[in-house]
Amino acid sequence: MIRLWHDDRREVAGVEVGGTPKRVHIMGMAGAGKTTLAERVGARLGIEHIDLDSLPLPFLDGDPRVAAAWRAAAAEIAAGPAWVTASALCGWTDPLLEAADVIVWLDTPPPLAVWRIVRRHAVRSAHGTNPHKGLWPLARFLRDVLRYPGGPIATDEQLDAGRGNSGATTRDRLAPYPDKVVRCRGNRDLDRLLSALGS
Repeated sequence: MIRLWHDDRREVAGVEVGGTPKRVHIMGMAGAGKTTLAERVGARLGIEHIDLDSLPLPFLDGDPRVAAAWRAAAAEIAAGPAWVTASALCGWTDPLLEAADVIVWLDTPPPLAVWRIVRRHAVRSAHGTNPHKGLWPLARFLRDVLRYPGGPIATDEQLDAGRGNSGATTRDRLAPYPDKVVRCRGNRDLDRLLSALGS
């Protein structure tokens, strides 16, 4: 039996998972550190990390067919026996939330996320490996991060268009799963999480 926790309003409560978790989904705003954590969790559990950003699907743009394709991809992954996934977006990832043994919410402070995004953009641009070339994509990422803490709950239509992600939206989507959500706000929480997963 592995015992984790979720930290909400500074109150700590236990999250118990029978045996070692085999299906872990990580969520949080852009720049939260989701991909890095997914790689570390995957390595700790000996489970493949599936990079959802690399799925060969068109960008969410409000077309119901595109949104359906993303949901179908999430459902296919969710049906697998073991996986570690991460995404900033809500809505189409609902099948992963339902199937996960553990859901990690990286509730990263926005200033740290902004710094990470700017640094990542600069490093990738310098190496010619940035898939989001130019200043406009960078400005869009920064706008989304700054809107995340105080944004309202997004509608399904907004989420299908890849818009409206916010802290309120994340809390709303996580509400049905209080017994398997681990909320991490800093390195201490992440160290505790990785230690618990490795026990």
